[in-house]
Amino acid sequence: MKISRITFAVVAAISGISTAFCPLAASYGIVAFIICRILQGDFSVNLCQLWTVILPVIYSVGFGVCMPIIGSTTSTWARFDENGLFSGALTGFIQISPVITMPMSGLLCVSSLRWPFIYYVHAIITFVLILLWLIFYSDSPTKNRFIEKIEIDEIQRNKTVNEKAKKIPFLEIFKTRSVWALWIAAVGNMYSIQMMIVFSPTYINQILLIPIVNVGFASALPTLLQFVVKLFAGYISDKIYFLGEASKIRLFNSIAFLGMGAFMIALAIAQNFSSTLSIIFLISSVTILGFNTGGFFKGSTIIGQQYSYFINAIIQFIMCISMLTTPIIIFQLTKNGEKSEWLIVFVAHALLLFLTNAIFCIFGNAIPASFTKTQINKSNGLDYVPCPK
Repeated sequence: MKISRITFAVVAAISGISTAFCPLAASYGIVAFIICRILQGDFSVNLCQLWTVILPVIYSVGFGVCMPIIGSTTSTWARFDENGLFSGALTGFIQISPVITMPMSGLLCVSSLRWPFIYYVHAIITFVLILLWLIFYSDSPTKNRFIEKIEIDEIQRNKTVNEKAKKIPFLEIFKTRSVWALWIAAVGNMYSIQMMIVFSPTYINQILLIPIVNVGFASALPTLLQFVVKLFAGYISDKIYFLGEASKIRLFNSIAFLGMGAFMIALAIAQNFSSTLSIIFLISSVTILGFNTGGFFKGSTIIGQQYSYFINAIIQFIMCISMLTTPIIIFQLTKNGEKSEWLIVFVAHALLLFLTNAIFCIFGNAIPASFTKTQINKSNGLDYVPCPK
């Protein structure tokens, strides 16, 4: 069953309530505080770097429904030629939220309100967003009072329709080669971006010797730029008509993966003679990965159709596994904090990106999988699902 409007609101409310109770929980000790953070869906408890090793093991309540709801929303609400734009906009929360949260938290922390209000303000924002969600969102365009009939027809055109289906075809999904291509691409994507996001502040400060006061900006800029690229890539991938969908998702995925890998290798070399050039390559490597929104992220919606929420749930599971294992791997590879160790880290992740992209390009496609073809919307007079080449 798809993640519904009410289900998502309830889970978000749990996250908001636990956020509000974090200051109180902290007064009762570390165990109570960690429980609140788990329910909140946040992996960033800074306990002498304990957060980078232990907390990501929890497939947290608040964070756990994000990717499934993105898949569900995109397959339900996006027109056939808007999958890229929807994927870019909806997955952008990963990049844009730290850009908003970090400065706001810093201002609240040094204000007369002090640190507890960081949690209170975020809880209030959460409940405001939940209210807006309940007002404007519905599980189907046909149930939304703000949508006209002509818009509904446009949204549902050329889609498989299986509104009453409740049973997920697990066996068929796991037997589909193109679905595995998506998941393999997700492995390369998640491990590489986790390494860059989590460890870039440490690398910038300890290896490139950038003053700590400048580290925050240098670490936040790449994710902000990646969000901009996500929106651009999603929009452009929908507007390119001289290539088939399969060619487009392979092209955009290759730009993202090969580009990030190339910049990582350049960073591994440049770190030996130029901190400025190293920062440029670091920022570029994270930024260019934003093209993935026109790659495997878009492919998951096209291939999975009404079941894309389940495919995206596995992608999120891969994300959480990478959150758990990436710190362990990086700590083992960089025990001495030397540039030669980081060279191995960057080259290894670049090779992972190259390999997973090759597998995706060989086995991935942009054809709705056979398990999705139950009934076709005929608002345009067609009785089949268009299969992009």
